[in-house]
Amino acid sequence: MSNEKIMVIEDSDAIVMQIEAFLSIYNYSICSVVDSGEKAIKMINLLKPDIILMDITLAGEIDGIETAGIIRSNYDIPIIFLTSHTEDDFIDRAKNVSPYGYILKPFTNHDLRSSIEIALHKYKLDKKIKESEEKYHALMTQATDVIYFFDINTKKILEANPSFENVFGYSNKDILNLSIYDLIVSDKKDVDEDIKTAVNIKKYNLGEKKFKRKNGETIIAEYSIMLIIYHEEKVLCAILHDLTERKQLEEERKRLNDYINNAQKTESLGRMSGAIAHNFNNIMSGIIANAELIKLNIKPEKINCYAENIIKSCMRAAEITKQVMIYTGKFPYTSKEINLSTLITAIKPLIETIAPKDIIFNYKLLNDIPHIQIDYDHVIQLVMNLITNAIEAIGNNDGEITITTLIQTLDQDFFSDCSIAANIEEGNYVILEITDTGCGMDETTKAKIFDPFFTTKFIGRGLGLSAVCGIVKSHNGAIKVFSQPNVGTKVMVGFKAINN
Repeated sequence: MSNEKIMVIEDSDAIVMQIEAFLSIYNYSICSVVDSGEKAIKMINLLKPDIILMDITLAGEIDGIETAGIIRSNYDIPIIFLTSHTEDDFIDRAKNVSPYGYILKPFTNHDLRSSIEIALHKYKLDKKIKESEEKYHALMTQATDVIYFFDINTKKILEANPSFENVFGYSNKDILNLSIYDLIVSDKKDVDEDIKTAVNIKKYNLGEKKFKRKNGETIIAEYSIMLIIYHEEKVLCAILHDLTERKQLEEERKRLNDYINNAQKTESLGRMSGAIAHNFNNIMSGIIANAELIKLNIKPEKINCYAENIIKSCMRAAEITKQVMIYTGKFPYTSKEINLSTLITAIKPLIETIAPKDIIFNYKLLNDIPHIQIDYDHVIQLVMNLITNAIEAIGNNDGEITITTLIQTLDQDFFSDCSIAANIEEGNYVILEITDTGCGMDETTKAKIFDPFFTTKFIGRGLGLSAVCGIVKSHNGAIKVFSQPNVGTKVMVGFKAINN
């Protein structure tokens, strides 16, 4: 059963009876029958019919064609004319109101049914086309991306959206005289090859491309082209997402980061050079003083004492030089396979000797742990420097230091916020964790702890954590620091596990 409601506008009772009889056979629903255009116009808003069957000659002052014009200007309802008029002037007038059918009297039930079915089908298609055109218009006018169509053979631009003018600076009049060669900063042969590929595969994303504006400026855009039907012809549709502003912001951000990094490096180098000068001045003062005393004292037992002081001062200078070389990764080392848990167990007495009695040590060492490839002396220095730092963080208070070894799979998410993790691979890593219940650090302090001679205590503190940084870098490891003021600090150091 059909659900469409039909309004009949006809002043002949005989024709109305014929229509009602025919429509009842096919179960169509007649919502109203009127004999004039005036009555139809008054009732149409209330009844909202799906289709109208209307005679051209009606009772009242307006005929069917004029009535159809009024209805079509206010409502989207398909109209079929029922008439005996075949004169050209009637037909020409009827065409101006875009009817969906024109049935000549007398007609058969087949004529009526086929005209209604075709009219309803055509109306639904027209409605879909209209919706599609509205979507197309909204897309073209509201899209911030540039969209334009161009001929496959001539490469001439056929149509473009308003964003085209905003981005390229060409007016609508200019657009019709442009070809894509006027826009793309690329060799003509490459452009033709891209078009050929797009035609073959229907859609082609070309990634980032350079384009030129009307004023000669270059822009960067993400560019894709696809094959479509445009006015019954195959053409190519190009879509450009302008990346110029984003690229400029990225460049500005990079310049700012470079400036900040250079400033930090300058600050770090200044602190390092000042601290080295401070340490070497103290050492040189001792050497000079002892040399002067040798000149003034000729007693052998005194000379030996002063000479011993000179040797000690030189050894302190050599140690500072060694630490600087370790930090910069220039100190020679010999790596070998080491079990980190076994090494820490072996140096437990040394670790606990340097700590006050108020500090408790906890060991959580994984026995069955893969080996790592590292310099033996360097790894001992790394452990001792981190322990020393934890001891100093606790200070004169009671506290705990926990030393943990474990195996963990690390990925780029882990490396992304590491203090040190340059150019290292994902995979299984042996982890050393040293956790203390000391004073902790804020983010500003945490960002500087691996800088040479940085300290929150006094100038010339040393290169302890800087040496840790150099050791980890030279062995392609990673460091991540977790800290909170008045809570404590955890330092994680990871080295690639060897698959034994």
